[in-house]
Amino acid sequence: MASKMWKFGAITVIMAVLLTLATCGGKKASDAADSDDSSSARTVSRTESSGDSLGGGGSQTRPEDFGYIRGTGDSAGGVLITYWTGEATNIVIPDTLDGLPVIGFTPTNLFAWNRSITAISLPDSMTSIPASAFTGCTSLTRVKLPARITTIPNDAFRGCTALRTIEIPATVTTIGSTAFQSTGLTNITIPVGVTEIGASAFADCGSLVRITLPEGLTTIRGSAFARCINLSGFNVPDSLNVFDNRAGAIFTRCHKIPLAMRSKLISQGYTGGGF
Repeated sequence: MASKMWKFGAITVIMAVLLTLATCGGKKASDAADSDDSSSARTVSRTESSGDSLGGGGSQTRPEDFGYIRGTGDSAGGVLITYWTGEATNIVIPDTLDGLPVIGFTPTNLFAWNRSITAISLPDSMTSIPASAFTGCTSLTRVKLPARITTIPNDAFRGCTALRTIEIPATVTTIGSTAFQSTGLTNITIPVGVTEIGASAFADCGSLVRITLPEGLTTIRGSAFARCINLSGFNVPDSLNVFDNRAGAIFTRCHKIPLAMRSKLISQGYTGGGF
């Protein structure tokens, strides 16, 4: 009898121990899950405050995806993006990294010829973008430019064939040579403040139907609109008086420019022909 009672007591103790272990294990699993959820929330929060997203499809970069170096000389006090990791196609460059403003990227062609990027948002902490920055990005459809840049540099978006529209900041005064050559632009407004459009800036934009030029524009360089074969919506500001055709006739094969605009161009000094 005593033996049976001893066995019963032993079994009871073992069951109590197993129950206690199961309970502790469940609590640890629950705590781990809660910890994972908290970590995920922090990541999402960081991503949402990283910069101006352009929306649309495609995965989006996070601040922790970028590598950088500290700037020196004229770039001192800021950081330069040197690479990004992952397979994101919507590139949102943050305003700051580790508390320092992002002022550019290096090498200057870091994003050029990348045929996967569909959108890029540049922070307002940048005051310029380098030449050839996005040359050959054939899938690029959406761009947010920094609010304080003064120049769209040479070759900036040349060959971005999927780019249909872009908003140029009001601070811009110059559009560089071949800046938008061979893009898919269909309609663009040049902001008041732009005084010069460089050579071949919009050349070979076969889809360009309308461009609005601002009063205050004085200079257009050679071949600026060459072979824009569908350009029909066009105005001639009274301020326009320098037509530099040394790089080729500005309006070569622009057969759809209205006769009234052709006449005004000629009256203001255009001699390049090519209509």
